Amino acid sequence: MNELPVKLNDLPIGTIGITGKKEIYKFEYTDEWKASGYEISPHLPFDKTISSGSIKRFLENLLPEGKGLDDLTSFTHISKNNIFGLMQAMGFETSGALSFGRIHKDTRPLFRPITEKELTQRIDEIESKSIIIWDKKQRLSLAWVQEKLPVLLKDEALGLANGGLSSTHILKFQTKRNENIVVNEYFCMSLAKEAGLMVAEVSLRKYAEHPVLMVERFDRVISKHTVKKLHIIDGCQMLDLPLFLQV
Repeated sequence: MNELPVKLNDLPIGTIGITGKKEIYKFEYTDEWKASGYEISPHLPFDKTISSGSIKRFLENLLPEGKGLDDLTSFTHISKNNIFGLMQAMGFETSGALSFGRIHKDTRPLFRPITEKELTQRIDEIESKSIIIWDKKQRLSLAWVQEKLPVLLKDEALGLANGGLSSTHILKFQTKRNENIVVNEYFCMSLAKEAGLMVAEVSLRKYAEHPVLMVERFDRVISKHTVKKLHIIDGCQMLDLPLFLQV
């Protein structure tokens, strides 16, 4: 059986494994996590049999969709159908608080600044060059089909979070196939806030002629020196549905 240790904010919580030609998935919590933690999904319970399908669906909903998934499979040379292989390849860069795999050889906190000129150039190339590939590395996998990039805002400087650091914001971009989506989302989020709804903080930035939406992550707890990830699940994980039913 091939196995991957699972951690939540660096705390070991269990092990995911896959075996056989039929790809039977298994997941077991650690005794320590069962004593002091919580079930990470209604369909991954502590003391009941967990179906292989539920485990696979939970994992695939941590992967990007659309072009993001295409970029991931092209970058890693791993098939879209090989969910376990994809998690093994980018398990420290999933969309949530969970990480999969052995400890990376370099987990030192490292802030990699992004200059305005550099980001503008990357946005100029967004139609031909994936915005999620930086320094020959795929950045954090984010759900949904819009072009996105997770960033860390540190002392008003924008950059990439490496090692033990975590992103605090998400940059959203528009392309030719979804023009005006950035301005539309900014308007909708601002209107919702004015109406008294609890929504994420957003701001509109401009890089040359490109509008960019910056969204503060609601799944983070930010203190002076650390950024703690909060474990959240999406609707498909809550309902045990496959990735293609994301709306």
